Amino acid sequence: MLKNYTKQVKVFHFQLAKHYILI
Repeated sequence: MLKNYTKQVKVFHFQLAKHYILI
C-alpha cells in the first residue's frame, strides 16, 4: 500500500512540474 501511495505522489509531482514548466 505504501508503495502505491509513493507512486501516486510521484505522478502528482510530475504533473505539477509539467504544469509549472508550461507556464
